[in-house]
Amino acid sequence: EQEKLAGRRCVDQFGGIPFLAINMGGKAAEKDWGAQRWTELLAALSKTHSGYGLLILGAAEDSARARAVSGNWPSRVVDACGRLAPRESAAALRFASIFIGHDSGPLHLAAVSDVPCVGLFGGFNRPKKWHPYAKAQRIIHRMERMSAITVDEVAKAVSALVPPQG
Repeated sequence: EQEKLAGRRCVDQFGGIPFLAINMGGKAAEKDWGAQRWTELLAALSKTHSGYGLLILGAAEDSARARAVSGNWPSRVVDACGRLAPRESAAALRFASIFIGHDSGPLHLAAVSDVPCVGLFGGFNRPKKWHPYAKAQRIIHRMERMSAITVDEVAKAVSALVPPQG
């Protein structure tokens, strides 16, 4: 119950507006899509999904990157990097409109919470080995490398799962 309460307190900062959730961090450099692509994705989504808040999950060391890439987000941003334990993150994710992230713990937490997911996968693992099984998901897997995934295809995948609002 304490973990659910912590997750709820985190998302209460949105004041009831819907929100997107992302995770950009990770232990393996091969899974990193790059700060520039995240910045470009958020710029693209800010034109179509500006009515959504933005929840950023990750480890404490991801917080500086979170601030850097979300600086121009037009709505409320909650940087929860390093502030929530994994089960608290899962509790917060239950309220998200969508989760966007690479092959990571938060992606799988969102999937088991029945949150629509856009999962980004590079050549670190073979296709379908670690893909989540969410009801609504778009998996973008490029074996050549993560950087082969374009901002446009991720933005389109997001729009296919959650309606533009702004």
